[in-house]
Amino acid sequence: MKMSHSEIVARLKAKVSDESTLLLEILDLLELVRERRIFTDYGYSSLFEFCTQELRYSESAAMRRINALRIQSKSSDIKNLIHQKIQQGSLNLSQLGVVAKLERSEKLTIDQLQNAIVASTNTSARETEKIVREKLQLAPLLMNTKIVVELDSAQLAQAEALASKYSHALPQKNLSGLFLYLLDQELKRETSKEAKSCARREAEKNCKINVHAKVDINADPKADIIPDFRSSIGADTRNSAKSEAGVKRDSLPTSVVKTSRVFSRDVQVLAAKRSGGRCEFVSQVTQRRCDSQWFLQFDHIHPWSLGGRSTLENCRVACGAHNRAEWKRVSQKTG
Repeated sequence: MKMSHSEIVARLKAKVSDESTLLLEILDLLELVRERRIFTDYGYSSLFEFCTQELRYSESAAMRRINALRIQSKSSDIKNLIHQKIQQGSLNLSQLGVVAKLERSEKLTIDQLQNAIVASTNTSARETEKIVREKLQLAPLLMNTKIVVELDSAQLAQAEALASKYSHALPQKNLSGLFLYLLDQELKRETSKEAKSCARREAEKNCKINVHAKVDINADPKADIIPDFRSSIGADTRNSAKSEAGVKRDSLPTSVVKTSRVFSRDVQVLAAKRSGGRCEFVSQVTQRRCDSQWFLQFDHIHPWSLGGRSTLENCRVACGAHNRAEWKRVSQKTG
């Protein structure tokens, strides 16, 4: 039976309404994944990786949903308002993405956030930021300057690969966003470098004794001595190694004690080489190994607080997300 035009439109409206309801259900389920950090159990270091790889969302679609989650988690009133507007069809994920960007840059209060969501309804994504800024009496948008850069095919491929790699953090999902992100990161790095340099110079002024130690990673962790302990003050390291090999622990600074909670440099180098520069967590659910190469940390397999030692055998490389997830699991088990 052939449908009339009015029947087609009526059925289409019903499907759109169902689509809004389905979106809200998806957001609620993603909120549980984030709160319980379920993505770490599946071998992912972030919710973004879980959405793009496990749920097969595109990078932009994943970020729109994550932005909506971040905004609605501010308060129950915000969440109810977002759900109401989405159900009515007057608010979409693109508008929420603009509000999320403003919330980060302008540090909006809960009341401002509510007003921003109301102001962004029934607007285009292009108009949303301007309207919200006027509504909240924020500084107007800055004038943009257009910069044209010519790239050859190889350079373009490298730029697109970088844009894909950093897509979860880019202010804009294009090469312009990549340029702005890298510029911001470099400025932060230079500021941090200068701050560390000042702190190091200040520490050197106050430091009167500098002690170096070379630790044998294969040595018995229960041994009562530190091999090859040398003082940097007038010591002939070649001739004094044997005589200083028997220095007792009680006479050494805590920074060079073999049983330090911090892994020695030798252990860190070997563990990093073994891991291939990637997180070593393997999901017990999917047997998938985490591929994260960011914010890697050296973690005790058997926790230090439970008697674990800082040895190579007890060291694993973990991303920040899986390090925290493992700490939480052990805390719940022992506490």
